[in-house]
Amino acid sequence: MPFVNWLNHPVNFVKKSALLLSLGFALILGGCAGMQANGDVQQYKLIVTKRTEYYKTSPDQPTPPDGRLDEGTRIRVLQMSGEYAKVETTYGLTVWISSMAIGANQENTYQPTGG
Repeated sequence: MPFVNWLNHPVNFVKKSALLLSLGFALILGGCAGMQANGDVQQYKLIVTKRTEYYKTSPDQPTPPDGRLDEGTRIRVLQMSGEYAKVETTYGLTVWISSMAIGANQENTYQPTGG
């Protein structure tokens, strides 16, 4: 059966829906994976040292925090302002967090001594 006829066939509606949904998820997930594996991850040398609240617009916004970053989230600092830092995560979220919650990434710090 030609592909055009297959698309118009009513019995295949469930199969078509599942196929299109799977294809959509594959494209979305492939895009997310591409964002993290583009080589820029190396510039995210800092981490969030404890679960901390974040603010999207500014640290002194009059509303409650917009969310929280988990401990261990890899970040890079874009800007400092008083006790807050504007940071970007490896998955593209740009937010303000307390500078007290930022620390060095301790993974891969082993240096062989050659002995």
